[in-house]
Amino acid sequence: MPRAVSFLTALALLVVLPLRAGAHPHEFVDTSLTFEMDAEGRLAAVHVVWHWDELMSLLTLEDLGLDPDHDGALSARERATLAQRFSDWPEDFAGDMQLQHAGQVVALRRPHGMDVDLREGRFVLDFRRALADPIPMAGASVRLQAFDPTYFVYYEVPELPGVIGPTACDVTRITADLGAARSLYERLVGDLTEEQLMEPGQEPLVGSAFADTFVLTCPG
Repeated sequence: MPRAVSFLTALALLVVLPLRAGAHPHEFVDTSLTFEMDAEGRLAAVHVVWHWDELMSLLTLEDLGLDPDHDGALSARERATLAQRFSDWPEDFAGDMQLQHAGQVVALRRPHGMDVDLREGRFVLDFRRALADPIPMAGASVRLQAFDPTYFVYYEVPELPGVIGPTACDVTRITADLGAARSLYERLVGDLTEEQLMEPGQEPLVGSAFADTFVLTCPG
């Protein structure tokens, strides 16, 4: 399964796969982001919390045979097992998040400190992505987006990302131009047949166009 968020939700994908040719998502994840600085004022990690939607969570519970007593809670053993499985991302999965500095994509390490819980019928995944090389932020800025390139999953970021560290930095939101994003999608699919759109790997990679951008700026 190519999607890491969905690699444990095969049943969910089977249900919605015939719809994926449309320019709209079928899984929804409420997302919290926090920039974490080290003692030297460098951006060292991004703390991520994913709240899966209820349908996606329910299908995963059923598919894995979890919560058999339907009390809405996971055992400590189930949480530990899921944390390990959800940390095992495919090599080609970028974590549905992109960080850029000076126009270049910043390498992020695989998730660590993964914690998985079930709250009010929704899976909550809490983890960190460390930067391969921390970025000195004095007088610098970075741009962060949370998106699925295929736009199959939509990452809603309702609150501005927080900042943890010794330096007073600002975060601003650049709201996605949805009209331009839809136009881009229509242009990219214009030359594709329905059969091509249904084939794996043929869907236009337009997710970033639908995603807000968060700019972290620190004083020099």
